[in-house]
Amino acid sequence: MEPAGHLLGSINSRVLLTAMFVLVVAPIGALGRLFGSDPLGRRAVGSLWLPFSKRARDPKHYERMF
Repeated sequence: MEPAGHLLGSINSRVLLTAMFVLVVAPIGALGRLFGSDPLGRRAVGSLWLPFSKRARDPKHYERMF
């Protein structure tokens, strides 16, 4: 009976995960695109470079970080 259980579990998990993706994840992503959401800030204007502080440039800073 064990191989049949694994087969049914494999099929069941694929069906449930596919349904979850189609009914929950995809609509949230579509709505985010529709309303221009950019949670990772990939469309930021200008440079994203942040200069190191003097403390971070000092090699002694890395000896005892915490």
